[in-house]
Order: sequence, then C-alpha cells, then structure tokens
Amino acid sequence: MRDTLDVRMLDDQIGTQSRPMGTGGAIATQPGQHAQITVAGRILTIALYDCPGEIETEWRAFESKALGSAFQSFAWCMSLVVAARGQSNERPLIVVGRDTRGEIAFILPMALHRRLGITSLRWLEQCRSAYNMGLFRHDIVGGFDAATVRQVLRAVRARHPSIAAVKLLSQPRHWGGQANPFSALATACSGVLAFEVDASLPAEGFLRCALSAHQRKLLKAKRRKLAECGTLEHRVARDGAERLTTLETFLGQKAIQLAERGERNVFENAIQQRFLRNLAQQTSPGAGVPDGSGEVEFHSLEVAGAPVAVLIGQRFQDTFFVHAISMTSQELARHSPGLLLMHDVIVHQIEAGPRRIDLGPGRGRHKEMWRSSEIALFETHLSLRPHGLLLTSYSVLKTFAKNAVRKRRRLANAARRIRSLIRSRRPGGHADASAREATRDNGAN
Repeated sequence: MRDTLDVRMLDDQIGTQSRPMGTGGAIATQPGQHAQITVAGRILTIALYDCPGEIETEWRAFESKALGSAFQSFAWCMSLVVAARGQSNERPLIVVGRDTRGEIAFILPMALHRRLGITSLRWLEQCRSAYNMGLFRHDIVGGFDAATVRQVLRAVRARHPSIAAVKLLSQPRHWGGQANPFSALATACSGVLAFEVDASLPAEGFLRCALSAHQRKLLKAKRRKLAECGTLEHRVARDGAERLTTLETFLGQKAIQLAERGERNVFENAIQQRFLRNLAQQTSPGAGVPDGSGEVEFHSLEVAGAPVAVLIGQRFQDTFFVHAISMTSQELARHSPGLLLMHDVIVHQIEAGPRRIDLGPGRGRHKEMWRSSEIALFETHLSLRPHGLLLTSYSVLKTFAKNAVRKRRRLANAARRIRSLIRSRRPGGHADASAREATRDNGAN
C-alpha cells in the first residue's frame, strides 16, 4: 500500500540531531501533502510503499540503469521480504523519490525494525546483504548532501513518528565512481573490508596480470590432480529445478565444512534457507532489464558427475557478485576445488561481459590471490529520541569493540572460539548474527 506523507509537523516531530545544516534539500508541501525535497535544483516527491512488489515493473526497469548493487535489485529485495514474512521483527518500508514527470529518481529499500521496545529505521534485512545502499539515478546522486539525506530521513519519520533511531550497516563509501550519499552523514568505520577484481581485460591477459607464474602453475597442478579422479566439468544450473538441486548440495557441503571447523552453521537459519530457495527460483529478469541481469547463478565443479564445489553468484549490470562458496570435505578437498571453481567462474564471467568481479566482505585466501582492490564500508547511527540514544550508544560501542578486536589477530581468534562455544550451548542463537556471518562466509580453499 502506498502512503502519502503529512509533513506539517515535520520540524517538530524529529530531534535536533537530525535537523539539516545549511540551506540544501529544503522540504516543501504541495496539495495532497506529499513530502517534497529539492535535490540539485530538482523537486522530488517522496512516497512510501509496504512491499517491493507494488512497484515491480518500475523497479526492474530502473535498476538496470541506476547506481546500485545486486543487493538492491528487485529479485534480491523481494526474495528477502518473502523469506522473512511473519518470521522477522521488521516491516519493509520502500522509500521512493520521483521527479515532476513521475519518473523514479531513487529507491531506498528500508525497513522499520522493532526490538526491546525501540523502533529503528534500517536497510531492508540489512544483515543479509553484503552492501546496503539505495538505487540512485546518475543525474541525481551527485546532488545529495548531508542536508538532503537528513531531509529524506525526516520525511520518513514524519509518517512514522515512533522511529527512535537510525541504524544503517554495511554501506560502501563509494560505488561506481560516486560517493555514497549516506556517507555525507556522521559515520563510523565498520572495520570490515570488501574486495573486488577488475575484470576488464580479456581472460588470458587478466589471468597473467592477476596471478603470478607460481600461482598459475599451482592451479594447473591442482587441476591435473583432481582430473586424475574423474572427468572435470564446470556446470551452470540451467533452470529453477537444477538451481534448487545445486543449492541443496551447497547447503550440505557447508554444514559439513562448518561442523569440521567447529563453527555455527549460519545457513541452518530458516529465513536464510527460504531466502536462498526464493533466489534459486527467480527466473525472468523482468521488463526493461537486460536478459540475465539480476538473476542468481549456481555454478558447480564436478568430478565424474559429482559436485565437489559450489559457487552462488549474481550478475548485475557490469558486475558479477560472488555470494557464497562451498566445497566437499572429502579427500578431494586437498586439491582446492573451491579455488579451481573460482578460477573457472571468473573466466566464464569475463567472457560473458561483466567488467568487475565482486568478492564481497571479509578476508579469504581466494580474495587475496586475485590481487583484489578494497572497498571500505561504514555504518550510520543516529538517535532521534532519548530512548533511541540507548540503541545508538550500544551500537557504536559494539562496533568500536569489534574493530579493536579485529586489529589484534589473537584476540579475534579467541573471540571466535568463545562465540562458537557459546552458540554450541545455545541452539537458537540470534538471527541477525547468523545472517551477518552468512554474508561474510564465502571463503574457498
């Protein structure tokens, strides 16, 4: 259902911490009481929606040419909403800005999250996405400054005055050569880096530049050893049924991998599994979107017809996003089937057209060997009410503590062991924590 915004009490309904500085991004009202902001001299009208499905056709057409990532695609966001429906303590809130012609200028996939009596504004199921941000039209994004972003947040708060805090996680500081509009607000470093690979060269030239002669020789030796066990084949699932079958293989391999490492299986979470199955069954990219863009791909490396490694990824615009990788725990694991599959997928994607391979957040051997570049991530924490300050203070201190631990390898390893021990004695666990680990657990050997 679409909401129009009553902004008459806008200045009174939000705390001074979120009032804009300067004169940019002024809010105005027009007949019908829609919220309006001015961005780079353009008047934009803001509307709110309860579900991505309400604007599916427009969203799919807009995402093909907007600044954003696969995690803001309609397929990704709609799968999140369907998977979490009735099982999550947050409610989708899709913020859409339109110009005077009614054309979309930006889409912010957000949500109202309620926990311990505090309502906070967040990105939609933000702990399940590697990158959280909006989709922005290229001629608009440069006009967003801190004042403009605050005006958008104030407009949302006008419709939902119960919002006590803003908590936005895993946001890239830059994307597609542009600064993230939300980085103009006061931010905190997340302490986690993401990685991407420039794949603009032809496959042969890319491999020579990305890998040393020793690494190329090592991969060839591993492939030769693996081939001695049976015929090697890189397969891409062709339809929904085959993607679901490959997904079950992935989940089985991950369960064994994580159990052997003494870590909690983050993919056992019911919402996470429904989400992955929803993605696997996404078929048509929709009207106005280049064929195949936005669809999730399921790759596998097979030995004598049996999958020994699985990679889940998604092609979006000019980038292929690696979401997760698994591999067999059997004797064949010593030949690094995960690394071999990563090699095959990168070559496959270069030939298919994407110019960047995004390896996602978190460190890993498979990321370091490809000489990937770093993507800095940040967080935004704003308190809009006194009790919201409790959540904001806790979140900032938690981030600070995590960053301090990550800088000390021994502390990080100890914290990981303690966390695993606690979770092994507490079957339930926290869904958000599992989701965060799932977005970072895409390592390959």
